[in-house]
Amino acid sequence: MDEWFTIENIDDETYAISEYGHWEKVHSYLLIGKTSAILIDTGLGIGNIKNEVEKLTELPITVVTTHVHWDHIGGHELFNDICVHKDDAEWLINGIPVPLNVTKNNVMAEPFSKKPPIEFNINNYKVYTGELNRILSDNDIIDIGSRKLRVIHTPGHSPGHICLFEEKRGYLYTGDLVYKGTLYAFYPSTDPILFKQSIDKISKLEGTIKILPAHNELNVQVNLISSIKNAFKKIEDKNMLKQGSGIFISVNSKYIYRRNYMKTKVYDLGTEEYKELRKMNIKEIIFDLDGTLWDSTDVVLKAWNDMLSGIKEVQNPLTKEELQSIMGLQLEEIGPVLFPYLDDEFRIGLMKKCCVMEQQWIRKQGGNLFNDLEEILKMLSQKYKLFIVSNCDCGYIESFLEYHHELKSYFIDFECAGNTGLSKGENIDRIIQKHKLKNPIYVGDTQGDCDAAKIANIPFVFASYGFGKVSSYDYKLEQISDLVNYSPLTSLKWELLGQ
Repeated sequence: MDEWFTIENIDDETYAISEYGHWEKVHSYLLIGKTSAILIDTGLGIGNIKNEVEKLTELPITVVTTHVHWDHIGGHELFNDICVHKDDAEWLINGIPVPLNVTKNNVMAEPFSKKPPIEFNINNYKVYTGELNRILSDNDIIDIGSRKLRVIHTPGHSPGHICLFEEKRGYLYTGDLVYKGTLYAFYPSTDPILFKQSIDKISKLEGTIKILPAHNELNVQVNLISSIKNAFKKIEDKNMLKQGSGIFISVNSKYIYRRNYMKTKVYDLGTEEYKELRKMNIKEIIFDLDGTLWDSTDVVLKAWNDMLSGIKEVQNPLTKEELQSIMGLQLEEIGPVLFPYLDDEFRIGLMKKCCVMEQQWIRKQGGNLFNDLEEILKMLSQKYKLFIVSNCDCGYIESFLEYHHELKSYFIDFECAGNTGLSKGENIDRIIQKHKLKNPIYVGDTQGDCDAAKIANIPFVFASYGFGKVSSYDYKLEQISDLVNYSPLTSLKWELLGQ
């Protein structure tokens, strides 16, 4: 088998073809029937998925597309028989309305954990467009002899997103509707209200015994649908089930481009309309902490390894790279990444002990503040109201401010997941509502920070000097001092991604 792909048997006639070496951790599924076979999605297009399919079956292949996003149609060009829902068909034929270089940035957003095939070259990467053989609608049946799949239209993540239900075996192929991880519904072409309705729809299916998702872990319990349904209900009850602004701004010598929901409006610089647009002045800055204001990796690493050195169940000391990879995650997410071999109860207790030790060390030794941070915050605080929102445990921000006490007066308030149990996006919104903020931005360094800003419906400023990479941003900082001269409509550093 190609080292890029991992083949796992769901049963004797059903295979998951996975790409674990990529940060998307994509799964395609091969279903062997009596007269033909179905391939649900074709993956990333980094390796040749057709070669893998032909090692598993000689039957003719029908590709069934859960939705037309780049990470699900990467191998479509290798097959002749392609199906897609009618509401995504135009994208497949004429192209996804996303610039190619944005997609390439997504492909390369995180380092590969496996060596890609030797023939892969990102410069040659393209997104499939072409003809299709069948248009699908809700409740259509796809018959491959001994097996039948029912099409369930589940829009929200994309207009024509579908799930596929194999009633006889109880298999529900959920695409990007249900999986363990962040569910995306803030892009211009997504719809959180329809997403919720689709979750409600599949929650009513009878006979589901196995969920087969398109991303991350294959081991997904059926009750995850109920958990997602309850989460959407809570968001709806808070009147937060709404999409972000989706605005990107770019400047050239004559025109402003204000992009909203994939539509671009052009403003001539001499018009009154443009002068009104310039009045959108930023009033407040909300900062992430780790990787944005400071780097505490060295002291946290020493603290954690000091604690772990006496724990026989822990296999190896942590490395700096491992620690940086989990920066920005909530405590409950960090444990399974660093210690997947420990049972849940023991791991939770261990993580709490590590956090206590970590804060003790930080209060005594502090961390590495980014260049001239105190002076920069002093200048910013004279023009903006400053806040911190982090995914850290309770007490972490307090420890940061206790050691670096000279910074405390510059911040009006802070919030974290350890205090509230909420996601970062919810905590940003909590700060906005609590202090009645008018025009805030969020500054962070990871994809999670980007996602949180979208959830809170505010612009995201990417601290590129930090720990992570992101798929999109409204503004990019090369260093934190760039904020001092930050001007949202006159700086040439504003970019419309893909322009």
